[in-house]
Amino acid sequence: MWKLSPRRRRLTGGASPWPCCGRSVSADAAWNSGPSLCFGSSSHARHRRRFLRRYKRIASRKISVYASAIRNPAALTASLASLWSAAATVAAALRITFARTLVLGVSVAATVSPAMRRDFAPAVAATLKPMHRQWAPTIIDVCVRAVCVAIAWRLQRVFSAWHSAARGGVACAKALGRVLKRKGWVPARIALASDEEPYRGTDSTGPVIGGLYADEVVGFVLAACGLRLQLSRSFGLPLLLRLVLLPALALEGVLALLFLGLGP
Repeated sequence: MWKLSPRRRRLTGGASPWPCCGRSVSADAAWNSGPSLCFGSSSHARHRRRFLRRYKRIASRKISVYASAIRNPAALTASLASLWSAAATVAAALRITFARTLVLGVSVAATVSPAMRRDFAPAVAATLKPMHRQWAPTIIDVCVRAVCVAIAWRLQRVFSAWHSAARGGVACAKALGRVLKRKGWVPARIALASDEEPYRGTDSTGPVIGGLYADEVVGFVLAACGLRLQLSRSFGLPLLLRLVLLPALALEGVLALLFLGLGP
């Protein structure tokens, strides 16, 4: 049996911490019995049934509203199936990329570990107790493997960032070039990779650098700026962009759950 300490009795004035429905109950009995002293099992069951009835009523009303608002259930189910298929495809691709990066890190670690064991095993063993010194090579192997996998994963993030930046930058520059040419703000003689009909005149500029057209050069410049921004922020987003891209971030979280194998 628990009893109130003198300090707690002084703080509560000897009163019960539970509202005991107007009954006169000692403080020690209230502390030992808790809310069950004030609310019997029948009262708890009654409140629980009332809550469940209210929850079922609200849920049935919401489901009825949603069902009446959807005019084409077949299109909805087809859209949900397409979204699920796309998410599964992306998750499978991410798993393959993760497996490839993990294999790369482990392979590099297998190459580096023998030299690290030869050089650092005596020093690590000297810091351990005599009964634990057989763990020195294993500790070195685990540390080397963790470092190599972390480096491989970081390099993979950099490569993926450059790939995304290059594709996005070139697509943005080509779309901008088409708009500017349609508005007449770019001379027709300047050849762009996005030209639907190439310029036939002899004064055409043609490729600018290394076979790249002007809009492609602008696209790669945008890609370089985007990659530098990502690297400077450690692949994080500013707060304003986080708020704007909140739905995309939520979708990314769902894909990450699928990617980690936590999903079905």
